[in-house]
Amino acid sequence: MPARRDPAQHRLEWEGTSYPLPFGVAVTFGRGSDRDVRLPNDAFVSRAAGAVTAFDTHLLIENASRTRPFVLRAPVGEDREVGPGDGTATFGLPVFAIVLQGQHGAQYVIEARGPAGSAPAADPDGVATTAQPFPLTATQRAVVAALCRPMLVRNGVAAVPATYQEIAEALRLDAGYVRNVVRRIRDEATAVGIPGLAADPGAAGGADFRLALARLAIRNGWALDAEQPA
Repeated sequence: MPARRDPAQHRLEWEGTSYPLPFGVAVTFGRGSDRDVRLPNDAFVSRAAGAVTAFDTHLLIENASRTRPFVLRAPVGEDREVGPGDGTATFGLPVFAIVLQGQHGAQYVIEARGPAGSAPAADPDGVATTAQPFPLTATQRAVVAALCRPMLVRNGVAAVPATYQEIAEALRLDAGYVRNVVRRIRDEATAVGIPGLAADPGAAGGADFRLALARLAIRNGWALDAEQPA
């Protein structure tokens, strides 16, 4: 049995104060006076907003609110929402922030540090392992890499796929051509049984697959730097 990791580095940080995360002990946060990490008296923040519990390989984040979600924000990539009454484990995410929304656009950010751990084994029947052999042409690979690049270097609301115009400018292609390339990748992937490539919610005409494709590409290692097409 491997030795238990030293939990000394596992902690929450709020307004210059560090809160240790002992193994197996829930450290609570919210605006209630009985919370370990007490947040401002903002009516948009639940009195008992949530709790963090450290384990050898991950942190367990629980939302104790009945009405208010919060998000986990990694240094890069999309936010992960934790809904009321839900929980999530931070496998492979040693540094992140818990972001709670307050009134008038205020945000309360609790920094968290936990064990690096390792990602849980992928489900062989799930989308995360549908990276079956799927050939991409040089142009398709370049478009996918440009599509995903903002999501690999930004976080929070800025971690979104590149627009067709941004991809076109980066690769010196026509935006309409880029749109057709993305559609073709989507059609080919769907034809071989790769699920989850629905149009992005709210897309005009229901034909914008950028977000779904970018998530799939990042998850399956397609979002690699590629040579610019000639």
